[in-house]
Amino acid sequence: MTHFKSVDEYVESFDGRAKERLLEMRQIIRTQLPNATERISYNIPAYFINGKLIIYFAAYKNHIGMYPGRTNSSAYNTIAARYAYGKSTVRFLHIEQLPKKLIQQFIKTRLKEVGIDS
Repeated sequence: MTHFKSVDEYVESFDGRAKERLLEMRQIIRTQLPNATERISYNIPAYFINGKLIIYFAAYKNHIGMYPGRTNSSAYNTIAARYAYGKSTVRFLHIEQLPKKLIQQFIKTRLKEVGIDS
């Protein structure tokens, strides 16, 4: 198993549609969280503000997964009911457009949950 040292290295390990989706997801997150620290955590891209985890994401063969880390909120499944997959996990299939507004709402919810004003 490869142990990634940076988000760039993680993204570059993919090709085709998965890589395109990773780049798109990364841009959405960076635009929404311009002051976040970007790093690899649990061997996938993660974004932190003031040491607080905001969001993870990862690519798979058929989808992009997005995860807020530990949460007690049921808001995630409400926000992304169509994409919900298990507790605090959403999946965006590669055959569909990334729902940018939904991802932004997901991030805003996470910021509120950890006590950071957006």
